[in-house]
Amino acid sequence: MKQQDNRTDAMIKSIQNKIISGVLKPGDKLPPLRDLARDHHVSRSVVNSAISTLSTKGYISIVPRHYIIINDYLMSGSLTILEDVFYSDNETLKRKMIDDTLACRMLVERNSIKYIVEDMEADLTPIKLIVDLEQQWQNESNHDISTLYALDLRFHNSIITMAQNMVFSIIYHQFDYLVKPMIAAFYSNPQVVGFVLDKHQKIYQALANHNRDLALDLITALLEHGEQELFKII
Repeated sequence: MKQQDNRTDAMIKSIQNKIISGVLKPGDKLPPLRDLARDHHVSRSVVNSAISTLSTKGYISIVPRHYIIINDYLMSGSLTILEDVFYSDNETLKRKMIDDTLACRMLVERNSIKYIVEDMEADLTPIKLIVDLEQQWQNESNHDISTLYALDLRFHNSIITMAQNMVFSIIYHQFDYLVKPMIAAFYSNPQVVGFVLDKHQKIYQALANHNRDLALDLITALLEHGEQELFKII
């Protein structure tokens, strides 16, 4: 079963990479299933499984007993396609996907900041705890970078959670699987640490003082810095 799973995954990646790279374009038709099995040196069961997954993701549409057509996956695809693009060889599309993802993140976090500032009874304890733990991490002699990853995620998640906006929360957490590898790439440059921790501290202080404009300027500067550093690496 494991070997079949590996072959299925390989076939899925092969076809989806051709679609993402533009070798297969919207409106193109895939060869018949028997030809796909022959070309990929796999069984029909592997082909059926791969085609089912590609259909679920939104890459293709199946017209039973007729043909399989390539979709415009940016219009019909699921969020998992963003991860496929991130790990693809299409550097232009990858850059656009990252840019668009971070723009969505900027929109959600800036609006969350507004909610928090306007709530005069907002409990900032979760953010204060994270800022204190980051300071403690910075003072330690043996820095475990994975701990900083986790604290960074918690900082931004806390901002979203504290806004108490159901839609923001759902949208934001849909990108968790993309944010994690981005954060790992971002922190591969140790020089970013001081900037990030300083901005986290100042954002907390601005929220505590209900200084909306300053908090918005700080979160914008933080996220724009992250985007600039990320594009230097990816």
